Amino acid sequence: MAALPQIIAAIVSAIGGAIPQLVMAGVELLTALITNLPQIISTIVAAIPQIITGIVGAVGQGVGQMASAGADLVRGLVERHPIPSRLALGQGYKLVLRHLGRHHGLFRHQLAVQGNGVGR
Repeated sequence: MAALPQIIAAIVSAIGGAIPQLVMAGVELLTALITNLPQIISTIVAAIPQIITGIVGAVGQGVGQMASAGADLVRGLVERHPIPSRLALGQGYKLVLRHLGRHHGLFRHQLAVQGNGVGR
């Protein structure tokens, strides 16, 4: 612990002595970036079809999983709350989820917004 002030002083001194070099390196990097910007942009533009294809493919592969997760969520809500579930939305409106039973192995449910005329 006694050497800690000396270590900190050495680090600060080394960084202080390297500031001109760091500034020059930063300027060179910025200059190279500006000089090569047209090539960088053209490379990115050329890659856009591959980027879009990758995004569409990834989303397309995940649609089934997203639909399954949504169905599991609704099924879980309905199974845990077989009686009509209500959520007050304010100003006389409520969201109602009713379990209608099974049809061909699927859960059937109804989601409705009900209002009592207040706030309309």
